[in-house]
Amino acid sequence: MWFCPCCGNLIHIEISHAGGTTHFRCLTSPFHKLITEKVSKKMKLTPKKVDDVLGGEDAMKNVDKTKETCPECAHEWAFFRMQQTRSADEAATRFYTCEKCSHIWSDAS
Repeated sequence: MWFCPCCGNLIHIEISHAGGTTHFRCLTSPFHKLITEKVSKKMKLTPKKVDDVLGGEDAMKNVDKTKETCPECAHEWAFFRMQQTRSADEAATRFYTCEKCSHIWSDAS
């Protein structure tokens, strides 16, 4: 992808059928440039690191246990904790972790 040096928007490639020329053209600014050589650039994309919004491995330490059936293994006991995931005027979400298989689910799912 190429971006306009004037406005930063994505540049489009325009092919003129009459003259057989190819141009970079910005649809927002007056930027226009004739392409005279092969344009290629390879770039390795690295995935963005995702933050663990549930608190990571330490999130379930020192939490309470309740009788709640695991949807994966049907074990009857799970650890749980409450976390505010929506706006403050809405109820907190209860997250469960199965005592047996460590499957995680919530009461919102």
